[in-house]
Amino acid sequence: MTFLNQLTCLYARHWGNWQISIDPQVFSIVLNRDYSQAAVHSRIVNRGAEAHFVRIDNEWKMIDAKLTWIPRC
Repeated sequence: MTFLNQLTCLYARHWGNWQISIDPQVFSIVLNRDYSQAAVHSRIVNRGAEAHFVRIDNEWKMIDAKLTWIPRC
């Protein structure tokens, strides 16, 4: 696992196997009508996340991000 983590990101799952992490896994992007703001919903390992972006001078800037859900064990 240590060797493979030099090439990618592996993490041990709570039931003992490994999972490759290519985070964040984006599952939706919501844009406003004039495409100047966006909300990105994603999953980071086993947690949900949401980030908000604003388009300023033809570039996207993240204005905030937060975890939105964490699974119960």
